[in-house]
Amino acid sequence: MANAVHETSLMATTNGSRSQTAAEPLPIDLTSSRHRARALLRRAARCLALVAAFFGAACLVGLSPVNTQFQNAPGGTEVFVYTDHLQSKILLPVRTKMIDWNRHFPQGTFENVGDEKSYVGDEKSYLAFSWEDRDFALNTPTWNDTQCSTALRAAFVPSEAVMHVQRCERPEARPGFRRVLLDNRQYGDLSQQIMNSFDVGADRKPRQIASRDSSDVFFAAHGVFYFLNTGNNWTGACLKKCGVQTGMWTPFTVGLAQVSE
Repeated sequence: MANAVHETSLMATTNGSRSQTAAEPLPIDLTSSRHRARALLRRAARCLALVAAFFGAACLVGLSPVNTQFQNAPGGTEVFVYTDHLQSKILLPVRTKMIDWNRHFPQGTFENVGDEKSYVGDEKSYLAFSWEDRDFALNTPTWNDTQCSTALRAAFVPSEAVMHVQRCERPEARPGFRRVLLDNRQYGDLSQQIMNSFDVGADRKPRQIASRDSSDVFFAAHGVFYFLNTGNNWTGACLKKCGVQTGMWTPFTVGLAQVSE
């Protein structure tokens, strides 16, 4: 009997200890937030390293030239390549003996460019062509209007492209403009490459989709825009097509700086 009472007492004590232990709060891990912060920093560092590696590789490949035998054609058609830190454009004369761009962009296309008649046949009248992300081009009139979300979407989300065409005067000696002289075959190849970029309508003319003040007009285009296929890639492809020296791969403007003067 005494043994039974003793065993009952031990069981009660043990159960009480277990209940007390179960009721005790778990210790707070003061290092968990620190570990999460360190892991986040490590991931951010890896992402930055990948971005830096991509940028370095792109610049290296961009600085590897193609068409190194190119020379300006004496008396050839004068075109210009414009580059700044982010984008590029190709400028062609509105009218030459070979091509009259007025056939593709008739009077009224550039309604706001002063007196339209003063541009037709004027040797100082040029068209600037660029291939751009549609959303970014239409919703960002100036770089000051750039939103981070729009820029990131343009870079990393493959999206529809547009051809941006501006009517302007011949650029004089100005920073960012490089002059190239092309023979008839080279100029024909370049013009055809540019025209192939437009998504034309049933009448075989570029399909205008929007315009923005001054001389900016936007047309439907072929292709998908993202960080591996940028407007600078398009410019480089056009120049390579007609034999002009440029970088092997040009997602950035650094590869286009090799265009001959």
